[in-house]
Amino acid sequence: METAVPLALGSLSFFHLRHTLQDGSELFARTKTDSEAWLLALSGHWFNCRVESLGQSLFIRQADEGISAGMSGSPIIAPDERAIGIVCLSTGAHPENCREGGPDPFLPANLPGWLAGDLLKIRAPLKTQSSGCGLA
Repeated sequence: METAVPLALGSLSFFHLRHTLQDGSELFARTKTDSEAWLLALSGHWFNCRVESLGQSLFIRQADEGISAGMSGSPIIAPDERAIGIVCLSTGAHPENCREGGPDPFLPANLPGWLAGDLLKIRAPLKTQSSGCGLA
């Protein structure tokens, strides 16, 4: 643990969901986001997925590879190479070929303020072996 380099904390851009009523007026309801993201495979390489959120949790969608229970605790990385979530799967709940998962914690909404503040100060990008997927 002493040699581990903490990941920088990332965020996502949210937009308001709009509902049009019968009279033509609009209501703005919850906020939502849909973004590209990266997951760390058990073999150590990164693969692409999409994540959706309404603010507290992330839902993994359209993963390029299967999400397995052994990935629990792995980071979910935003396109800017900052951590936005943690994979949370329970053993046996998802078959090896499952390409969706959640709810997973959305870090900016679930970390204690003191820790989030420290992680926001980290400027170094994620350092991994080059995998041809945008993370270097």
